Formats: sequence, C-alpha cells, structure tokens
Amino acid sequence: MDHEADATFEPSPSSVARARSFVRTTLSGWGIGQLSDATTLLVSELATNAVVHARTEFRLHVEFDDPRLTVEVHDGSIVLPRRDDAGPDDARGRGLRIVDGLAATWGHRRDDDGKTVWFTLDCTT
Repeated sequence: MDHEADATFEPSPSSVARARSFVRTTLSGWGIGQLSDATTLLVSELATNAVVHARTEFRLHVEFDDPRLTVEVHDGSIVLPRRDDAGPDDARGRGLRIVDGLAATWGHRRDDDGKTVWFTLDCTT
C-alpha cells in the first residue's frame, strides 16, 4: 500500500518541532510508528539544516511504499550539503554523519528552485 504526505514550513526554529510532529503523526496513521524515532531524528537534522543554512521555507515529503519509507526535505537554496569533520568540542557539523549512520540510503539533488535532501529507511513489519 502506498502513502504520501506533504507539509510546508516557515524558516524558523519552531518549524523543526512541527516537522517532527508531522512525521510522528503521519507514520502512526500509516501503522509504521516503529519508524518514528529514527525518522524524527533524521527529519530534525535535515529541517534544522534548511532553517539554519537555506533560511527559506522548506517542504517535507513523506512517502511509504512498503517496505521503504522515503523522506525528502526541499528548500530554496542551491547550496548542496556537505559533511564536515567536526572536532570533539565542535557544537556543529555532525548532522549528516547521523543521517549517514541511520538511513538505509540518502542523497541530495539540485532542483529548479533549490535543492532536495532525502533519505530512506526500510520497514520490516
């Protein structure tokens, strides 16, 4: 069974919490709440990057095509994300390493009006 959901958020820190809530509610409604913890953490990282670096509204697209969950975060910046080598005392620079560690796959692409960063998770029910 295929499911899709979309939401658009303003470029403010409070939008990151709303994006997490949207994902939790969506996954629960689809019966795949077991993916909520990992998904909300990954969405939090990508939404925070959109707010902090792109400073544009961002669109969240969530799609479940059993057994794969795909989440895309689109913003209005053409600057592609890059993994930084954060030192032990650095406050920033670990987000994409978290994405890399938790997601089954992830990547990014430039779009006509910005970029999309996406990840997938596998659901084994």
